[in-house]
Amino acid sequence: MSKKIMAILMVMMMVLGMSTMAMAADEDPTITKTYESLGDGSSPAETFTFDEWKLFAEDSPLSVEEVEALGMPSIGEITFIEGAAGNTTDGVKSAGINLPTYTRVGIYTYTFNEAAGDTAGVTYHSTQMTLKVTVTQGADGLVTTSAIYADGVGEGITKTDNITNTYASGKLTVKKTVSGNAGDLKKPFTFTVVLTVPDKKVNRSKIGAVLKSQIEGNTLSDPSTDGNTITYTFALANGDTVAFTNIPAGVTYSVTEIAEDYTSSFAEGATSGEITGNADVNTTINNKKDTTPDTGISLDNIPYIILLSVAFLGLLFFVTKRRAINE
Repeated sequence: MSKKIMAILMVMMMVLGMSTMAMAADEDPTITKTYESLGDGSSPAETFTFDEWKLFAEDSPLSVEEVEALGMPSIGEITFIEGAAGNTTDGVKSAGINLPTYTRVGIYTYTFNEAAGDTAGVTYHSTQMTLKVTVTQGADGLVTTSAIYADGVGEGITKTDNITNTYASGKLTVKKTVSGNAGDLKKPFTFTVVLTVPDKKVNRSKIGAVLKSQIEGNTLSDPSTDGNTITYTFALANGDTVAFTNIPAGVTYSVTEIAEDYTSSFAEGATSGEITGNADVNTTINNKKDTTPDTGISLDNIPYIILLSVAFLGLLFFVTKRRAINE
């Protein structure tokens, strides 16, 4: 009696297991994309696509003609809204992989790539990926199981369906200091900052600029654009700063100033460089001016004044000594 019950239970478990396997196996595979932020900037809207699908004909039971007739898998676009990078809700999305209709058992190994985009600051997945589809004969027909390897092709790679992309941005802060006994702490100096954008897309309106100035009425005007350059012109006095935020990584900058009759030096940072992700570039420019106060005495007459003083002291000593002898 117990053997019959055990046999029935084993059959039920096998049937349940085969049913569960078939349900899981027949589902199309999915790929997950995580969009991360490197820096304090807000990411632009971005669409990721996949291309260059290829099937290893030697790994499949099909001829070249059958491979062409079968067609390739496909993945729809994965689109992120503006500001999605780094967001736990909007920064993670998945897309299903549409498989061809298989008519023969076998192992079908595909390679594919993420298309390289052209948005400044965005890192695209450059490693070729693998999709391995195993088609077996089930009780009710063919059964497919899939595995995705997002980190390469060949032996020894780890199975994963998660791809991480990043949006990297940085910040540039320019500060003015004035020194010297003739340095005017209220004097505004004219600055020009030029941002040069690589041959990629940049949402220029999202690059922020904040001016903090002691000069009454001093404001930061809208930048001018010419080709791939963005130019800001503004004035800074002692202690004033201007901060440019959400500059995509890869953008280069240059800072110039009209120092007039002051000696200009960079106390911190550099006049030019490249913005990198999650980095704050601080450039402090010091202008120095010294002067010699007019005391009414010409330094050119000092030697003569010394000689006259020595002669006067000598005469005074002679008169005093003569008077002492006469007394």
